[in-house]
Amino acid sequence: MILAGGRVLRRRSGRGQIAAAGSVFLPFQGNFMSFKKICGFIIFVPLAVVMAAFIIANRHFVALNLDIFGRIDGGYSLTAPLFVWLFAFLALGFAAGALTMLPGLYKMRKSRHRLEADNNRLHKDLAAQKPQHDAASLDDIHL
Repeated sequence: MILAGGRVLRRRSGRGQIAAAGSVFLPFQGNFMSFKKICGFIIFVPLAVVMAAFIIANRHFVALNLDIFGRIDGGYSLTAPLFVWLFAFLALGFAAGALTMLPGLYKMRKSRHRLEADNNRLHKDLAAQKPQHDAASLDDIHL
């Protein structure tokens, strides 16, 4: 136990982190597994099983016809298993979503940098305005 600022602190085992003695800890937060990891496994494992079953069930080849008007028979078509097409279009959707979010991300970063610069400037101004007390001026105060 460590006494710091009138509060009793205790060291948590394993990680070397210090927490207040009266603080509340979530279940599974010890050395075994965190709550986030357990929730991740609860979601990931069934999803992986469903995806594996989907891949095994849809191994047959499907033609992707790129000629939308149907003028040429088989001229603009690609053939691959169904799960390949689904995963390819899923990846394209993720990429399109990421590219769509980039301008907003750039705008937020620019705004954050501007606000951080303003904050630093205001902290410097505030520090310059604080009166500097020395030991001699403090001795002149009579209580």
